[in-house]
Amino acid sequence: MRSLPAFAVAASLILVAAPAVASDTAPPAPLVEFLGDLLAPETTIEIAEPVFGALEIGSTLLRFSETGLAEIATATGGTVRSAGQPVPLSWICLLIPASDGEARLLLASDSMDGGAQPLVGLWMDRAPAEEAEREGCSTSTLDLATGLPGLGAPPAEIAARFAVTLPDGPVVNIVNEQSGTGGALIQHLQYRLIDGRIAGFGLSQIPL
Repeated sequence: MRSLPAFAVAASLILVAAPAVASDTAPPAPLVEFLGDLLAPETTIEIAEPVFGALEIGSTLLRFSETGLAEIATATGGTVRSAGQPVPLSWICLLIPASDGEARLLLASDSMDGGAQPLVGLWMDRAPAEEAEREGCSTSTLDLATGLPGLGAPPAEIAARFAVTLPDGPVVNIVNEQSGTGGALIQHLQYRLIDGRIAGFGLSQIPL
């Protein structure tokens, strides 16, 4: 399996440098951790089929490397925020409906341009109300549709959905490399598990 592109490697450096960034401009840590993940072999499962298909929030299709953050902000009522150190990153933070309350949805592009660049990744979890308020999350009534096991589901649903045996530990990475007329790309799905349930998950699709 090939490594993730240079952006993902560079993004991992944010974990070291984040304390030097002003708290009101630093990207949310779970988003940075997901985008900077280097896919440790012991946590990674490579599958032959696409990891995910169409993604929607409300009636808006989310197309990685195509749909701009500004377009998503307009559709959802969210606000694009940016940070420039040590790598450029823009994101939207939304509080959206979930099965038993609200969930935090983070959508990101890999540039600091006010949202003109397209979506490269998203992360969804539950955040304490004070944390979401500090991050300036906007409240939305729109649902995120992924067709995948979501927050609160047991690991058995992940194993059944992808017909795989899950590694031990709290992190599961599922990836697929594809080649087509538009070039090669990698789809990445990460689950983080706490107390036997899905506590967060991230999706990305990046050209190789």
